[in-house]
Amino acid sequence: MKLFRLLILVLCVAILAGALVTYAWWRNFRVMLPIEWWSWFGLLLVVCGLTLVNILVRWVKWRYLCRRHGLRIPARRGLGVFLSTLPAMLTPFYVGELIRLPLMGIPVRHGIARMMRIFLLERGADVLVLASFVFAGSPLWFFVLLAGGWLLPLTFGRFYQSGWGSIVPLAFVAWCLPVAALYILVQSSTGTGSFGTMASVFGQGTLFGGLSGIPLGVGITGTSILQGLLDLGVSEQSALWIVSVFRLGTSWFALGLGGIALLGLVVWIKKNNSAKNHFDSIADQYVEEIPEHIRRHLLRRKVEAIVNTMGGVDGKAGLDVGCGQGEYSLQFALQGAEMTGVDLSDSQLVWARRNADSKDLEVEWVEASADQLPFPDGQFDFVYCVNMLHHMDNPDAQVRALGEMGRVLRPGGKIFVHEMNPLNPLFRFYMGYLFPVLNAIDEGTEWWVNPLRLPEVAQGVWLERKLYFTFLPDFVPHYIWSVFRPLESWLERSCVQRNSAHFMAIWEKGND
Repeated sequence: MKLFRLLILVLCVAILAGALVTYAWWRNFRVMLPIEWWSWFGLLLVVCGLTLVNILVRWVKWRYLCRRHGLRIPARRGLGVFLSTLPAMLTPFYVGELIRLPLMGIPVRHGIARMMRIFLLERGADVLVLASFVFAGSPLWFFVLLAGGWLLPLTFGRFYQSGWGSIVPLAFVAWCLPVAALYILVQSSTGTGSFGTMASVFGQGTLFGGLSGIPLGVGITGTSILQGLLDLGVSEQSALWIVSVFRLGTSWFALGLGGIALLGLVVWIKKNNSAKNHFDSIADQYVEEIPEHIRRHLLRRKVEAIVNTMGGVDGKAGLDVGCGQGEYSLQFALQGAEMTGVDLSDSQLVWARRNADSKDLEVEWVEASADQLPFPDGQFDFVYCVNMLHHMDNPDAQVRALGEMGRVLRPGGKIFVHEMNPLNPLFRFYMGYLFPVLNAIDEGTEWWVNPLRLPEVAQGVWLERKLYFTFLPDFVPHYIWSVFRPLESWLERSCVQRNSAHFMAIWEKGND
């Protein structure tokens, strides 16, 4: 509560200081509208839109660094934490961003060193990009500074491992967006200046304002940009309106968005901390998270792949690890298999029992963890897991779960692992950054399984044959999906099949 009051106090002081500086500008100039007011309102909306994209790019950069440095939190909570700490720009040198650690639910003593590294890397990338913008009017110096600042640290392995090589390009993209906003404002009102010139004006004002340590660079950033525009020959009236609209649509828009997000984060944390686990909390809307046509298609493809490899499942004992609401178990039961489903979420198992009763099918449902299966050795003919392994706590837990699956298999039995395919970088980005925000199934903390580097499991071997399938993302509507399905089928058989969205790997237990 004290911290919240302090943030409110700092915000009020910053607003007052910004208002005084703006008043001083307007008092010194005889202000007239250089273009119609509704045009300025439209330009303000454009600036706010570019600022929103800038914030999202910065979130991707921050989330990438968190994952790179071992801080894994659910994507929705992470986005909420990032947005709600936008007011940290009111603190000197943005040090208030360190408050993200407790908001992420990570003990300070366990994560402060990592968060400090992330903070310094972010600020270092920002300074490098903004410093290069100062020389944007001279292309040679611009590229020398930017490329040198990016490449030289990569000669040291620790910098490369820190993620520096990826965050500098992301920082460049992020800071180009407010430059584009300033360029659009200037072009719309005066028609003068190049993009490089605007980058230089913006870079100088933002860099000096940030390095001053003054919250939001009040009195420095805006004044520097204003003077830069005046030096370019922009009239006093136009320059004043440009800077006022620019600051309103960038810094103050971000502050307002952060304040709204802070209130939303508090409500979200209270709501989601009551559930036993993630899959308990989403049990009631679980089947609605993926479109029906995608769910049915994946269900058919995965079941057929296992049945064909087994030569039929009639009369065979099967184990579904991470069975969820039992869709796959019921499909195998319909084909005569004696099925057992295991899941850690009792809420999911409630739905599984309901679904089995509605189809009058006999399936044994067991609440247990995948790495501690409550079955004797050699009980099942086949075991499978569908998109379960990546939800385990860490790679070691994945290995333990596979070992347990192998233990309960009879000699000659098979484990079928169905997982998302991280070999496709676009799909990996979608699953790591977008899908967890748009859907509730994944949280963004998952440990993806690489089909080319499967862990060793005792008493058996991975078969060389793997199945790669599906390329169309889950958000594609049915009428579009049906049109492009033949193309997807061709890609599944082509030389690019390894870049599919899903894969199936098979492990076979020895007969000894």
